[in-house]
Amino acid sequence: QAPSEVLEVDVVMPEGEPASGAAVTLTGGRRDERGSFAVEVRDLETADLQGRARFALFGAGVLDRMYLVEAEHLGAYSSDLLVIDGALGARARRLDLFPAGVITIHARNEEGRPLANVSLYVSCEDSGTVVRGHHALTDANGEAIIAPLRAACWTVSATHPLTGRTLSRTVDLPRGASKEVDFLLG
Repeated sequence: QAPSEVLEVDVVMPEGEPASGAAVTLTGGRRDERGSFAVEVRDLETADLQGRARFALFGAGVLDRMYLVEAEHLGAYSSDLLVIDGALGARARRLDLFPAGVITIHARNEEGRPLANVSLYVSCEDSGTVVRGHHALTDANGEAIIAPLRAACWTVSATHPLTGRTLSRTVDLPRGASKEVDFLLG
């Protein structure tokens, strides 16, 4: 079956050249009766040699959806969130990459010792839904590094591996910034 529409996105490196091989994520959905974004479709494509990613969209309602698109490349670059609400248009959308942000997480017990195997989830809400999330575990030094991250307000949640106790922190992460988050889990 042929797609109803094809959404094309040109991913561009900071210097202006195509971002061949960039990972491009599309999330599509609609506003529900409360105004929250209800996810209906998610897709991941890899940009071709010209930096273009193509998303085949199926079904009668593809033009009624809102689409959220973002990209990352080489673990060092990320895009801002591209919001498409309305006509898709015939031309490819441009998605610029910027130096990515990094969050380093440290988990310690009440004695100040590193806590390994802490379950971590780093998420970001856009338009009322979690669009992007990263899972990780702390290493033997009680640390984990989450990257590449786009500029946004991220929520970092840490769950103790034995007690199940969960703590959360928010981190405002500007483009290309590195932030550290410390958790004391008893």
